[in-house]
Amino acid sequence: MALRIRIVGVGGQGVNLALRVLGLAVTSKGGYAAFHASYGAEVRGTPVVGDVVVSSTSVVNPYFKVPDVTLLIHPSALRALGEPPRLLLVADEAAQLQPTPPCRVVRAPMLRTAYELGGLRRSSMIALGVLSGLGVVDVDALLDTLASLGLLDDANAKAVEAGKAMVSGLEGLELTVI
Repeated sequence: MALRIRIVGVGGQGVNLALRVLGLAVTSKGGYAAFHASYGAEVRGTPVVGDVVVSSTSVVNPYFKVPDVTLLIHPSALRALGEPPRLLLVADEAAQLQPTPPCRVVRAPMLRTAYELGGLRRSSMIALGVLSGLGVVDVDALLDTLASLGLLDDANAKAVEAGKAMVSGLEGLELTVI
């Protein structure tokens, strides 16, 4: 099974880092991943869109038009959201979504929690935690990958756990890949 995931944020939030960590964590557990990202010429403060395909089999092409799951980390990146996801949109609580996409929408306090944990740079770790909470990737694999990259500190660990908790109890979705 392959799962197409889109992460949308603004430059400076670590969307590319989240894609890299997710890909490494999935492959560390025997899965496959391929990703790519795009961002505005100004980089800092402009929308960043990252797509990743995670799968239990080889990924031939990481490009897609319609994601299965989208994480909208920052409300100002709403204009870069693209096609509504097939299954689930996890959006920051401040995002003004009009109209509601034809998928399940979960609002989560991603930015507020990031600020509480030390600033916007924690938002990408929260996004990874959300994906863990959805069953896309094992939380221990995420933490091990962060440690191997020299990025595991108390604040990042708390951010991953906080993201996971934001979607706990979400029923009716089967997103486990490996």
